[in-house]
Amino acid sequence: MQAGSRTRTPARSASSLTAGEARRSIRAVSTLTLAELYAKQGLHGRAREILQRLSAQGDGEARRRLTEMGEGAGPQIELLIRLLDRVRERRRGGS
Repeated sequence: MQAGSRTRTPARSASSLTAGEARRSIRAVSTLTLAELYAKQGLHGRAREILQRLSAQGDGEARRRLTEMGEGAGPQIELLIRLLDRVRERRRGGS
């Protein structure tokens, strides 16, 4: 670095974004490629959100990939919620 030259530091970086700002920026760049990257990283929920959004906009490839992914954890989560409700009911003295 030459004497007298300055390094410019950006005002904000990607790591300083709030969760809401990050979600809004992700929505702006929702692509099949991003969904694929998320899926490869194990972030299937995020991949599914992007594919659902693209599918709702009429993207046939997104619809096909969403079908390939299956239902995800939705059915298991519903089952666990029902079981938890039963446990809570029994603890309150219900039958």
